[in-house]
Amino acid sequence: MPSKNPRRDELKALSATLITAKQMGEIKTINEGLVKLYRSQGHNTLYTFHQWKEQGMSIKSGERALLLWAKPKSKTVEDTDDEFKFFPLCHVFSERQVVKNNK
Repeated sequence: MPSKNPRRDELKALSATLITAKQMGEIKTINEGLVKLYRSQGHNTLYTFHQWKEQGMSIKSGERALLLWAKPKSKTVEDTDDEFKFFPLCHVFSERQVVKNNK
């Protein structure tokens, strides 16, 4: 069932292609596999929007963030003691997607 967030669905589908590599021990984590995939596409340095901004860089107009899984957050369902983990998305950009600020 598709979620309300198409970007989350996109990351789930991409992550599913890496499950076998993780099971075979070729990668330790799905995020490690995602980073390797992005590097094979020429995206070597990955930072968040704020990390690039701290370095005096801006995201090029029209660029879409690359996706990684962020640190899971534990949630408790109201009226029950059930707890589950929610994996937020982490949006990163590469050196190919930024330009130096003109300041």
